[in-house]
Amino acid sequence: MSLQTKEIEATIHDVHEFFTDWVTGRCRGDDAMFKKNALDRISEDLVAIMPGGRAFGKKDFAGYMKSIYGSNPAFRIKIRDIRISHQSATWRS
Repeated sequence: MSLQTKEIEATIHDVHEFFTDWVTGRCRGDDAMFKKNALDRISEDLVAIMPGGRAFGKKDFAGYMKSIYGSNPAFRIKIRDIRISHQSATWRS
């Protein structure tokens, strides 16, 4: 595993940890917090696929996530089997 792959995996875990904090309400629920910990860290061409199969882009994802702030104190995310299938030359953590 390359250093860059480790950095990508660390970023994936970090962003999802923030999503858990967001949905459980364990962090501040303001726009600046969401922008810093989510929007600034995900690509404009994001395609999010939820467990139920719903897929949407970054703008709709942001709206959805903002709408569920603090809605589920028991919310958890489990990350497994990370595979890098596409990597752009401009990726930054």
